[in-house]
Amino acid sequence: MWRLRRPPRLPRIRQRQGLRSPTSRSARRQPEGYGNYQEQPGARYRAGQIAWIYLDVGNLESRTREDGQVENSLRQSIKLRDPWGRLLMENVVVDERRAIGQRKDPARLFLQNQILIPSGAPAGEYSVELLVEDRFSGAEVHAGGHFTVTP
Repeated sequence: MWRLRRPPRLPRIRQRQGLRSPTSRSARRQPEGYGNYQEQPGARYRAGQIAWIYLDVGNLESRTREDGQVENSLRQSIKLRDPWGRLLMENVVVDERRAIGQRKDPARLFLQNQILIPSGAPAGEYSVELLVEDRFSGAEVHAGGHFTVTP
C-alpha cells in the first residue's frame, strides 16, 4: 500500500504590522517578567545604586525553525547622557536570535537594562535613549526616559 509523504515543513513566518511602541519604566529592582516589575517612585536613585530600566516590546516578527522552536531576532542599544547632555555610555546590550518556548507568546517580550550609577555621580537628571531593532522585519522603535540622581 502506498502512502503519500508530506513534504518537509518549511519554517513558518509570522508577519506583524510593525513593532509596537515600547513601554519603558524605571524599576526599583530587577524585573521578573513581562509586566512584572516594581516601578521606582519618581525615577529617583542615589549614586552607587543600580537603575533598572524595564522595556516591553510588542509585534516582533517571529519564525518557526525546522525543529519547531519559535525564534525572533533583535538588537537593542542604549545611550546614557548626564545632566549636561554629555554622552556617558553607548552600548549594544542585546544582539541575538532568541528561541521562545512553545507556550510563550512571542508578542510579550520584555528587556531589562541595568545601569550602575557610579559613586560620586553628580546629582541631576540623566536621560536614557533605547533603540530596539527587529532583525527579521527591519523595523525599529525608540524609547526614552529620564531618571534623577539625588545627593
